[in-house]
Amino acid sequence: AHDRRMRLREVLLALELGTADEPLQKRAKTEKGEASGLSAKLRAETIYSRGSAELASFRKRIAAESLTRASHRLEEQREHAANLRLLIEARHQRQSRLVAFTSVASQVTGSRPLSAATFAPTNVFGDKKAVTGDFDGVVKVWSVPGCTEEYEFAAHRVRILGMAVHAPSGVLATSSMDGTAAMFDLRKAPAVSESGNGKLLTAQPAVILRGHKARVNRVVFHPLCNVVATSSHDTSWRLWDAERGEQLLLQDGHTGPVFDVAYQRDGALAVSASQDGYGRIWDLRTGKCVEVLKGHSRGVVSADFAANGYQVGTGSEDNTVRIWDLRKRESVYTIPAHSGLVSSVKFHSDSTGPFLVTGSFDQSIKLWAGDTFELVKSLTGHEQKVMACALADDGEMIVSACYDRTLKLWAHEDYLLS
Repeated sequence: AHDRRMRLREVLLALELGTADEPLQKRAKTEKGEASGLSAKLRAETIYSRGSAELASFRKRIAAESLTRASHRLEEQREHAANLRLLIEARHQRQSRLVAFTSVASQVTGSRPLSAATFAPTNVFGDKKAVTGDFDGVVKVWSVPGCTEEYEFAAHRVRILGMAVHAPSGVLATSSMDGTAAMFDLRKAPAVSESGNGKLLTAQPAVILRGHKARVNRVVFHPLCNVVATSSHDTSWRLWDAERGEQLLLQDGHTGPVFDVAYQRDGALAVSASQDGYGRIWDLRTGKCVEVLKGHSRGVVSADFAANGYQVGTGSEDNTVRIWDLRKRESVYTIPAHSGLVSSVKFHSDSTGPFLVTGSFDQSIKLWAGDTFELVKSLTGHEQKVMACALADDGEMIVSACYDRTLKLWAHEDYLLS
């Protein structure tokens, strides 16, 4: 590669100085023509299609509101930079708490492995709850930190692969092997189809999202509005109106199954993670792919944005986590994080004490400093692969779902006392 660069440099210099001989000029013209032809071919293959009025409205709203959120984020970052000592103290305090994280509750959930987990914010039930999904398509709601099952319902007939809760509305979204995503109102669920022991057997979804041609791997709510994104094995990810169940966008671009999709906190960008080995950054205001994250040697299965808005973490089948700086347009950290597939990558959203959580098929969950990405704590206790993990909004608790059928809650060792 070095020799090729040197030859190219000599050719360009000779052409610029006018000292290139005739064969050299001819070769340069040929290569320039081939490059121009390839560029024209690529332009000819680019296809644009008119989006719906609803999609245009969504893009305009995101363009306006994301600018306000980005302005607030940047102002907050400037304030932190002006008070560097306080920022360092806050980060040290956060790391000291992470070091003391341990398992505070554990529960065997049923006869089938767990496949998804999340938290329901306090405004949904009045206090914090954990929510899990399993290989039978059953959703269970658990008390925190007692890990007592409060109720359950059948959301799908087959495995649940992803779940998310929309805090303002209390809606739970689930994605499944059956190729659909479904919306359930958690505030209304306890009144649906109760059995003698008070546990739910079935629940009617408020909305079912149909359109994917293969299993739906993840579902996530947009931070600014009631729009959800889904990623699928059909190599696409899509945007949906969560209230009406209408598809707003079908986004191609990957050549393999799309395992994960996540939003930037400002709401302007999204990242998709695919088995084709690439992550892609998408500008939701224009619909363009603005960056391709190249570096993993195998499929990318998990991704998330940091609170600072310009860093992205990706987890891969190559057992590593990469941190990408969108300003530099490159990978700035490669973390040999695990000895198995990295199934979850989650950033804590607090900019004063950021940290990263990763879950893996090597049966462990690890906590990493959000500025240096040094290992802070390794959480062990699961006996099989960790299928998913999620962070509480306050960063004080982690829930993990494992193939060994166990749900675990992880928090500071004094959490139960407080």
